[in-house]
Amino acid sequence: MNLKEGTRRLALLLGLAGAIVGGFASYMGLQDVLSQRTRHNKFEQLMASDVVQRQSKFLQKSADFIPGPYPMDKKQFAQKIKARFPEYKDIDDETLVVIILEKYPQYRDMVKVDPWEKYAVKEKSGTAIDPKTRERIQTPPDFIPDDPYPAIALPNPSDVNKGGIKTINWTHGYGVESIVTEDGQTLYPTQAPAAWQYLFIVLVPILGFCIPWGAVRAIGWVGAGFVQSAK
Repeated sequence: MNLKEGTRRLALLLGLAGAIVGGFASYMGLQDVLSQRTRHNKFEQLMASDVVQRQSKFLQKSADFIPGPYPMDKKQFAQKIKARFPEYKDIDDETLVVIILEKYPQYRDMVKVDPWEKYAVKEKSGTAIDPKTRERIQTPPDFIPDDPYPAIALPNPSDVNKGGIKTINWTHGYGVESIVTEDGQTLYPTQAPAAWQYLFIVLVPILGFCIPWGAVRAIGWVGAGFVQSAK
């Protein structure tokens, strides 16, 4: 019985089997990586196209463009307050926001442009804020509704039907959420494959061979020691 030669042959056989399995896994992983790279490149190409860029700029310049929910502009902020406290409806938006932010500065980060810094300690249009108006506003610190970040409907999709693009779906602020192509594919923002993914694909067959081969060789080496000791 030649234990050494038998161990060597078994190690090679299992190593080759492991390499074959690893090669199959590497092939499947390569297909996934190539598909991910294709989706990434195609989405980035379409998003940077003139069709998408022009549509985005057009919508942002239109009268019904509404920026993301926060921070709000002064009018949005004032309307939220007035909706909760109708008694403030006769106060102009800017004055109302100035007084609110003066009394409750913890809400300043909710307003895109803080008018308090400009008007709170200065006269507004040559006239100081009416002290009686200031006294009227005794809004408690929890004036914002229970859900301070309400869901705001996404902008309507744009049906362009050109440049290989059928429909553009927008996020708040008219960023691109997804693109439906003319052939019916829906593309989403996809990260480019990382370098380690390519390295892993290369290493899998090598590991598939080395792990079983090394394990059998190690077991054979230990077994040979017992056989020699018995002799």
